[in-house]
Amino acid sequence: MSAPTRLRVFDDGHPLYPFTLTRPAIDLRLGALRLWEKVAVVAGQRIGLLVPATLAPVVAERGDTPPVNEPLASGPTWFLNGRTLFAARFWRNVVERLVELPAHDEYAVVDGPRVVVALLGEARARRFSEAVRAGQPTRELLVGIPVGQEEVEWIDWPWELLRHHHAEIEADWDRLGGDRRVGMVAPQAVLLRPERIRIEAGARVDAGAVIDAREGPVWLGEGAIVHPLAYVQGPAAIGPRSEVMPGARLRAGTSLGPGCRVGGEVEASIFQGWTNKYHDGFVGHSVIGAWCNLGALTTTSDLKNTYGTVRVELPGGSCETGEQKVGCFLGDHVRLGIGSLLTTGTVIGPACNLFGGGLFPRSVPPFSWGSAQQREPYDVERFLATAELVLGRRGQQLGPAERALFRALAGGGRPE
Repeated sequence: MSAPTRLRVFDDGHPLYPFTLTRPAIDLRLGALRLWEKVAVVAGQRIGLLVPATLAPVVAERGDTPPVNEPLASGPTWFLNGRTLFAARFWRNVVERLVELPAHDEYAVVDGPRVVVALLGEARARRFSEAVRAGQPTRELLVGIPVGQEEVEWIDWPWELLRHHHAEIEADWDRLGGDRRVGMVAPQAVLLRPERIRIEAGARVDAGAVIDAREGPVWLGEGAIVHPLAYVQGPAAIGPRSEVMPGARLRAGTSLGPGCRVGGEVEASIFQGWTNKYHDGFVGHSVIGAWCNLGALTTTSDLKNTYGTVRVELPGGSCETGEQKVGCFLGDHVRLGIGSLLTTGTVIGPACNLFGGGLFPRSVPPFSWGSAQQREPYDVERFLATAELVLGRRGQQLGPAERALFRALAGGGRPE
């Protein structure tokens, strides 16, 4: 067993509905990478994750992250808030200036009441870790040590993922090492500005496909496939084992996590992973959770007829985004039937099964079953049976921690 890590990327429990019902904010995708992955790429050392205890078993069970909530090593530990927009850059530019401090010294940087980064001795690190696990504030734990102030940009709202998405694809291109093409490219494929296109091992670009990096870089992860006659416009990131279906149009600012299958037209949107949008239909300026299915001709609106800014309905009330283009926010395991229409700013909670076509309401709570006109609670056991079938088609299964999480969410809470 490897030694515990001395750098913990922590999640401060800030809600980003509907996504943080089923995953911590630091596990959300922004650009080509998840927030914690950005730090892992640039840190130059192993990292661990520190998240609220209610979500830790699910994150660990999914098995695609560094160690989660493992015991602390003896001696000092670094804690870095992964919800800061520039966490990776902050680590490189600021924390590396502090590593020359003697091992017994402690230091922290805050932005108002929020902890950005802290180097803590063993006893204080233990208290800090316990507070994060319990979802409690951490700022007061820094009393008695030197504290610096730094204004940092945060991801506080789901639409802020979209606001910074183009720039973060560019930044992740640099973090990943830039130009590299070791996958297969058909002679009849077209690569525009190939020096800005990264194609990992096992990835494939088929005949007639166009990868257009004139406006930004394009990254194809291991095993990704761009099928014949598809068009991918940079900046864009196609995650490992994801497929861009024949004739699809992926416009600038699109990022697909692993295992997605995407057809039709997509613009400036983030797919967390393992989601199907196999057929025609438009998705724009949207964030789509994991294990979603968007039926044929599902279409989002991302611009009001008035060209005004978009308001979003969240559990705490209506919020002004200040953005002119906002599509939809779909939690994990949302299934939409054919012909579904989603207006600007639509928010659908996780574990919903919606069908019958037509225009759905702008806010749909978790565990909803039914049509645009009439819905009822989605029985959690019925949901779990369907989810098991969906994951089984990809050679995966729901673990006991994830089952417990969804059962608790269906009952209005989270597992203890």
